[in-house]
Amino acid sequence: MDPTARKKVNLPPVANPSPTPVPVYELQRPQKKELGNGVVEIEGIRFDPETDIWGNGAMKIMKAEEFVHVALKYLRFYEHEGKARVKGYVPELPEGFEWVYTIHCNVKEIDDRGFYGGIYTTEIDEIPELRLPAFGSFDMPLYTNKENIKALVFVCEIKSTKINLESGSFFISFTAKEYSRYDSVGGNSIDMQLAPEVYFEW
Repeated sequence: MDPTARKKVNLPPVANPSPTPVPVYELQRPQKKELGNGVVEIEGIRFDPETDIWGNGAMKIMKAEEFVHVALKYLRFYEHEGKARVKGYVPELPEGFEWVYTIHCNVKEIDDRGFYGGIYTTEIDEIPELRLPAFGSFDMPLYTNKENIKALVFVCEIKSTKINLESGSFFISFTAKEYSRYDSVGGNSIDMQLAPEVYFEW
């Protein structure tokens, strides 16, 4: 009861906590809208099954690219306490579609885990420390410092959950400064230069 009689405990200093993902509700995302006749607006993108899906059920590559651009809007590489990290957001997709969303990090020398980098992915069989959410925000350590990184590449595709089909893929190399879109159906493939500075916060 007497404060002067209490024992004083010397606690060790608290280390700076690791960053955590920004909650989805705090991101500047437009609300999903049902526009009628199966048409929806999701992530601010109008999606019409009649015009945006091929006859085989795959999403057309130009529509898929709109969702990829949303993903790129939030993707950032940054430094925290001398170590490299990546943060971002896996956008919501129309019903019947899912991401194959991967970030490849290759390093010059073995990283803090004893590996030569890793692949961060939404694939369900990935080990927990490299697993990204199927939808939502993430903030992950790259287990090395920025000077040791040799390559950072974002590879993704959007596939149908019903028939496991996709109409193409995207290959974005932040280190080689290249943006590639491979369209396996509609002839809209492209390779172009990328200005990667916006994706780095170091």
